[in-house]
Parts: sequence; structure tokens; C-alpha cells
Amino acid sequence: MMVMDKKIVKTFYGTQEIPYLVCMVPIIHLYEKLASRFGSPEERKGWYRNFYGLTPQGREMMIVKTNLGNTVVDPILTMNQGDHFLFHFGYCGGLHSEMRLGCVTIATDSRFEDGEVIYTPKSHPILSQLPISEHVFLGRNVTVESILREDDVLRRSHDVASVDQETGYLYRESSNPALSLMVVSDLPFWKPFYQLKKSDFSNVEKGVEYAISLIIKLADILGTKND
Repeated sequence: MMVMDKKIVKTFYGTQEIPYLVCMVPIIHLYEKLASRFGSPEERKGWYRNFYGLTPQGREMMIVKTNLGNTVVDPILTMNQGDHFLFHFGYCGGLHSEMRLGCVTIATDSRFEDGEVIYTPKSHPILSQLPISEHVFLGRNVTVESILREDDVLRRSHDVASVDQETGYLYRESSNPALSLMVVSDLPFWKPFYQLKKSDFSNVEKGVEYAISLIIKLADILGTKND
């Protein structure tokens, strides 16, 4: 593990100690939804917008507004300096025929569009106890550099359930346990993002609300690093 100057962490997020639970959110709409659920707490000063929220069981969680794609690597590397559980909360394209808009998917592993190496998150007991319901789909992920070049990739990706731009980096770079939890915002094979109608977005928003409730529930189960 690389040793990082503590000043870098403070520059990124401010001076408050980072709690065990961290949720990285690359989409501003999702970040603001989480802030609203936690009562719109005051943001911390740093390069990355962030705030601290308390779950119903009093678990403290740091929510960080990251950026899209491989820029998520820098925040991940800073978190590798301590003991944390990392959530990634974002959007994805749903590739499985049983997926619908607004479905919540949890990536069991990930690979990049141009490689065969499969990255799995560091083991944690909760990863074998994830809830499975009609609203939650567990499956493999492929991480692409650009959603505008994903068609050729997806035609070769017969064994994956979701496509996004961050999960592969999370599972490859994190030395901490991590979980990528995403809401299906389009169906590339059947209803790509540029063909969505206004009526489709209500299902996506329902999925967002369900995903936030699930993240908070999992945070309560995870507790602290000493639990």
C-alpha cells in the first residue's frame, strides 16, 4: 500500500476524521438525493464535496461527490490509507433480459472493456448476505471508458448484467471491502438512454429511492470496523 501524506486527505475532504463507512457518488443528482435523505447536512470543505450522515442506528457515513470514470481512482487511493467499507452508488446500463428500468443491481465482480482480468471486491461477510428480491439483481459488471463506444463491447459481453464507468476501478484499486450498487437507468439492448421517454424516468426515480434505503440498511448492518 502506498503511503500518502495526510495533508492530501485533508485537502481532498477537509479536516474531520473519515468514518468507517464511505459512499462514493459520481452523479450529482444521486448525491443530492442522499443529502436530502440525511436532512441536508452541512458540507465539508475540500476539493471533493462531502458530508457526514447518521443512519437510523447511529452509524456515521461519509458521502463523497466523486467524478465519472477513472477519476474515481484518486478518492479510492486516499481511502486505502485507513480501514473503511466503500460503497459506490451510481447509474448503470442493464444488460440482463430480466432487468427493468429502476432495477437495483449489485456488481459481484467487474472487468474492463479491453481486458479479460476479472476483479472482485475484497472479502467481507456482508457480501455473502446481500438481499435478493425482485428489486435487486446480483450480477457481473463490465466497465467502459465511454458510453458512446459501448455497443461493440456489449455485443461481446454475454455473461455480464451491468455496464458503467466506475465499478472496475473500485474493485481493482480498493484495498478495503467495497460494494458497487447501481440503479439501471437505461437498457442498452432494448431501450438505450437516448430513446428514453419522460414516463420512463419515474421508474428510475423509484429505483433511486429504493437503492438509498438499501444503502442505509446495509450501513446499519455493517456498523463500524470493530463490529
